[in-house]
Amino acid sequence: MDDLVPAKRVKLSNLSPDELREIQDAQKSGYQSNLFKLQIEELLKEIRITKSRKDVDNFVTTIIEFIFGLKRGKEHEITDQTWLKKFGVCCPMVQEPFSVPGKFRFLPPASVSQIGSYYLGTATRPTVSIDLCLVIPKEFFNPKDYLNERYFRKRSLYLSYLAAKLRKCDLVETIIFTHHHGNVLKPLLVLKPEGKLGKHHEVKIFVTPEEDTFKLSRFHPAKNNVRRKWFYGVMENGTQNENEQEEMTTPEYNAAVVEDLLLMNNSEYLNTALSGAKGCLEGIVLLKLWLRQRDLLMGAGGFNGFMVAMYVAYLLDKSAIHTSMNAYQVFKTTLLNISTGDWTTKVISMNTNTESNKPSVEEFRKHHPVVFIDNSGHCNLCSTMDKHSYKNLKHEASLALTIVSRGRQDTFELLFTKSVTPLHKYDLILRLKDVDIGKDTLDSNKLQDNGGDRSAAFQVKILSLLEKSTERRVILMNALPNTTEKWSLDKEVRHATTVSLKVGFILNPDTCLSMIDKGPFQEDSNQSQQSKDFREFWGERSELRRFQDATICEAVVWQGSTFREKRKITQSIIKYILKRHAGIPWNKMNVSGSDLDPLLRIWMKKKFTIPYGTGEEQTYRCLKVYETLCKQLRSTKGLPLNINTIQGVSPVFRHSEVFPPLVTTKTESELPPYTPSIKVICTLEGSGEWPDDLEAVRRVKAAFYIKLSDIIEDQLSINTRINPDWLDVHKDGYVFRIILMSTRELSMFHRLSEPLSDPHTNNHDVKTIRLKQLQLDTVELPKLTSALNGIQQRFTVYNSVVRLAKRWISSQMMSCDVPDICIELVCAGLFLHPVPYKSPGSVLVGFLRFLLLLSERFWEHTPLVINFNDELTGKDIKRITSELKKAGVTDKMYLMTPYDMTGLMWTRNSPTGEALKKLGQLAKLSHDLLQEQISSNDKPDIKVVFRPSLDNYDVLIHLRPENLCLGHQAVDVSKETPLPKESTVEDDDQDDDNDDDTSNSSFPITDFNPPLCYLEELTSCYGNIASFSYDIFGGSVIGVQWNKDAFIEEKFKASNLASKVPVTDNQSKDTLIMKTDKDNVLEHFKYLGKGLVQVIEMQ
Repeated sequence: MDDLVPAKRVKLSNLSPDELREIQDAQKSGYQSNLFKLQIEELLKEIRITKSRKDVDNFVTTIIEFIFGLKRGKEHEITDQTWLKKFGVCCPMVQEPFSVPGKFRFLPPASVSQIGSYYLGTATRPTVSIDLCLVIPKEFFNPKDYLNERYFRKRSLYLSYLAAKLRKCDLVETIIFTHHHGNVLKPLLVLKPEGKLGKHHEVKIFVTPEEDTFKLSRFHPAKNNVRRKWFYGVMENGTQNENEQEEMTTPEYNAAVVEDLLLMNNSEYLNTALSGAKGCLEGIVLLKLWLRQRDLLMGAGGFNGFMVAMYVAYLLDKSAIHTSMNAYQVFKTTLLNISTGDWTTKVISMNTNTESNKPSVEEFRKHHPVVFIDNSGHCNLCSTMDKHSYKNLKHEASLALTIVSRGRQDTFELLFTKSVTPLHKYDLILRLKDVDIGKDTLDSNKLQDNGGDRSAAFQVKILSLLEKSTERRVILMNALPNTTEKWSLDKEVRHATTVSLKVGFILNPDTCLSMIDKGPFQEDSNQSQQSKDFREFWGERSELRRFQDATICEAVVWQGSTFREKRKITQSIIKYILKRHAGIPWNKMNVSGSDLDPLLRIWMKKKFTIPYGTGEEQTYRCLKVYETLCKQLRSTKGLPLNINTIQGVSPVFRHSEVFPPLVTTKTESELPPYTPSIKVICTLEGSGEWPDDLEAVRRVKAAFYIKLSDIIEDQLSINTRINPDWLDVHKDGYVFRIILMSTRELSMFHRLSEPLSDPHTNNHDVKTIRLKQLQLDTVELPKLTSALNGIQQRFTVYNSVVRLAKRWISSQMMSCDVPDICIELVCAGLFLHPVPYKSPGSVLVGFLRFLLLLSERFWEHTPLVINFNDELTGKDIKRITSELKKAGVTDKMYLMTPYDMTGLMWTRNSPTGEALKKLGQLAKLSHDLLQEQISSNDKPDIKVVFRPSLDNYDVLIHLRPENLCLGHQAVDVSKETPLPKESTVEDDDQDDDNDDDTSNSSFPITDFNPPLCYLEELTSCYGNIASFSYDIFGGSVIGVQWNKDAFIEEKFKASNLASKVPVTDNQSKDTLIMKTDKDNVLEHFKYLGKGLVQVIEMQ
């Protein structure tokens, strides 16, 4: 508990004595606030079953009486199962090999008892399970029935007989079989009551032998109870084996038997240990809910409710928790112990007696990956859990403690109401579908140990291969849980011949892009057994290499000339290893993670000299040229004032340009290639000779541009183009737009306008607006650019995620409604504050979380905090959030950073409340559609998410593909679209400082984009009657929506004749009114876009 960060104190002024007492009680009891305490209490009231219902008790009593009323059955050979056909029931267990000695005769149970969560008081809604344990008399079994699955077969036949009889009970609506936590050796019965009771209640029937039926020492993990001679008929070498000492151990089989033998004993222990401990019981309920939200509770290998209760009882016994603790304290303490413990190396045990007939701790550890020993000392409660599931549990516990320690306002939602789904959690997900499996391809010892369950043996094999091949590249790997199978009584069960498996990976950002996997370092590699094993594992991919540090070792080198290829290395490793060692065909494997890469690629005539990949290489190429230009600018002489700082502020400097600038000469058509200007802010040193008038400052700066142009052309031999407000510099195929800034301009801003921090300013003075924009462009944007560039250095996929987010918003034709910088800040928040997940490690996961955030976010409630370098304290966040609620402004996107405490610096004018609502709806639809495509299809159509619905537009203006200068960036490129040709940039290794830039003899046309020019013209002329939407990345359609008042008739005014025609009023024929002429407007649309517009379509 000392490791947890305490909740911050609440200001207690202006509170009544009762309210003060409640808050103080909440703080003393470990809750971070009184509200949080109320939320926990209401949650427990909603989901926990605190009182037994009379109708439930009556049903259970009736079932117990019915079972006790059953008579002894006839005796049969175990292999004589003809009586099952008469009852219309099948044995719920695969019987391979079928031949086993022994007799079966049904005997009424020695006792029937309630066990489990309902009896303990930790059952949760919505579906309540009542567990009944039937203890089979000792005489039912033969002393040797523990051998060769005889116990499990007689147990299964007992359930079959019981099911056949229970079908006659009028209160039972349906009876089905299922497996106990996925164990094929241990089926159980599930009864659904008749009527309303059956909607939310079910009864599970377990059968166990009496504790002294078999000696517990017979089931030590190191012993064998399934003979290979019986299971396979003959040994693999064809010889018989009668010596048990040479048999392989069967620890899982033994654990399954001993679990049944001690089930009642452990249940009684739980009831005694937790009796009267209300806080512990409620804490177990919270833990189960937390586990359920993370898919950790059920299925094979899950940390089920029984394990949770036993672990809380263990902590209670060790005084780590005590009965006076409340539910939340128990919850936190349990998570803390899970996150800090290690059950794979340090065994935990509830047993205090060290008797000679009990297995040793070392024996448990040798045969089970995760060990938690019960109070008897014979049963490993975690025998079904593998180390990957346990690491996943520890991982989630650590993340939960991070949430708790920070005292976030949304702690309750993150812990208990938000589902942690695999698609949002794992960076990569391997999907194996319908893979053929046979006994000869699996570990024979594993099959012998788990009743021939091929699916389980296959999973063990696959996880072992994946762990060995990707160990240094991933921080977490785990098989995704499958839904426990349920089947009818008359269905015959068989071992699966094909299997489907999903495995999730969380990548290690420090190593996942590495192109080399090194083997053991050996002086004589050919003689090293480790090197031989390495070569055997990697096959032809392994080769002996000498490295720069003079070491020689076996190594595997993967292709990775671009960042896109490097991100796919882990996927390539997974597929290669599974194909080599498991023989899985390529068409049976799919690894999601890089599915969205095609949306960041462009169509081109030929491959560029600089590989494009998904654009990262082009970004770094541009930045390299920029760094060279900065050095050259600082080396120039002759400018009246020196340049103090140079700061690039365009998206490319934040690695967030969707399609980075290209160095091209021309396209296939006469249309000039699109050359964007790259904005650079140069701050001049201070001087007292600057004028005080804004227009005079502008003219002085124009003179500076002229002087700077002469200096650059004379001293650097670089072409420039002068504008009164900037200077364009053409360097190595890129156009950098230099904007000079003086400190005098900023001081004028503070004198002429109210502070920028005022979120409710309504001053629209031209000078004020211009200076405010100057403040944003020259002061705030450079600071934000530095901060966002720092995020890119920490998280390698940040740039791809933010670019993809921009690409999606533009594809929905909403780029005019949402500023680019807002998208970048939202994505930055996903990486800086990813709870309840780790920061995204793949583009797909980052984009899915972006859509999820937009679809679930209620912007009017709280701001989205992007806390760069943790500069904002919890006190700052609470204070500002409180101020925003008092202000009552609810239709804005609040993005709070250490540089903007109002949250409105970049979102004051857009997006509007209506745009936010539309954006949330589109994000929800896109998220669900993308999730469906990824989850259900082997070859998903990802582009469907980026194709907008055009049904809501009144008019569609279709543009000619041959006149789209950015048509190569479109989601779907037509054949008429002009494509960029090969780059003419010289090799990257050439020294840029010695360039005379002879290739820049003609200055390119910058920022010329016909569709955007046309869109601007339409908005200027008809923005009062319609809104226009367009995908700026190669879109071929402009969507038009008429405003609500576009066709409202108005009184005649000579000054208001645009797009309107005078008509006679129906009521007063002598009066003229104005009415919008739709046909004339559409004709003018076509006229303005002459040569660009292909056709105008009315919806």
